[in-house]
Amino acid sequence: MREMVKQALSLAALVLVLALPGCAGSALLTAQGPTVDAAALHDLAGAVPATEEADAAPTPAPQDVAVPEAAMPEETDAAPAEEDAALTVDPGLFGQQNSALSALAAWSGLARLRDTVTEHPIELEVPNILQNPELPNGCEITSAAVALNYLGIPADKVVLAERYLPCGEDHLTADPEQEYMGSPFAGQVGYYCMPAPIETAVNAYLGDIGNTDRRARDVSGADIEELKAYLHDGAPVLVWVTQYFEEPRYADHFTLPDGSQPYVNLHCVVLTGYDDDTFYLTDPLEEKDRIDAATFAHIYGTMGCHALVIEKQ
Repeated sequence: MREMVKQALSLAALVLVLALPGCAGSALLTAQGPTVDAAALHDLAGAVPATEEADAAPTPAPQDVAVPEAAMPEETDAAPAEEDAALTVDPGLFGQQNSALSALAAWSGLARLRDTVTEHPIELEVPNILQNPELPNGCEITSAAVALNYLGIPADKVVLAERYLPCGEDHLTADPEQEYMGSPFAGQVGYYCMPAPIETAVNAYLGDIGNTDRRARDVSGADIEELKAYLHDGAPVLVWVTQYFEEPRYADHFTLPDGSQPYVNLHCVVLTGYDDDTFYLTDPLEEKDRIDAATFAHIYGTMGCHALVIEKQ
């Protein structure tokens, strides 16, 4: 019975929190899940207007009641249980087995909270496409083909590279922020490009095939949590890292238009999933299919947090 009361109070507390404007309600939800501090909830409750009752009768003053000594509870030095200090929402409240609570959750907006009560690992089953032998330096455009095909949009890596990828013929003067440096094809000199040229290529291709449901977007600057959110939306993410997730290395015989030195071990892979301590990849060079989370975060950040997603319109 006690547990049922606590669950009912938990749900009621969440309804109250979500009803408060802006960040006032969200401030009560901790990073570990929607645990509502009872004291904070009491303070916020004063900000909610009370419902006035017409002609309400005054509450009678309490009367002294004699309690037999034998019925008095024994004094104890035991501290109250810590679990009474907070009202914790049990994710099971949202289960399909309890239709009444499920209906209330849907009505109050709590259904949207159900999948974010805890962080859920995910791994998309993304088939690989190898960049070799045709595109030994074309990891970026091949990764785009990988993502497109997973999303149900047939795309050939060679067609994308040959017809849609903007390339600067002279790799020594090309700007990788605007075009591919050289050529990704076998037998030719090629380096790399950043997300913007891939965005241009994919969107031109989508336009030509009449696809208006998806659009490539350069999401460079996205943090790790944002990358995870794209995966939960069902979209694999192109990420710019290094070969074998080694520290970046640079060419020393020429510079880019912005004066920086070009990478010699840049690599683009498709991020497909994660769990507590691992990120999962589809790699067009088949160098890595997973990497520990700390190494991934380090190299992704060191390379400038460059990423691209083909998202729903």
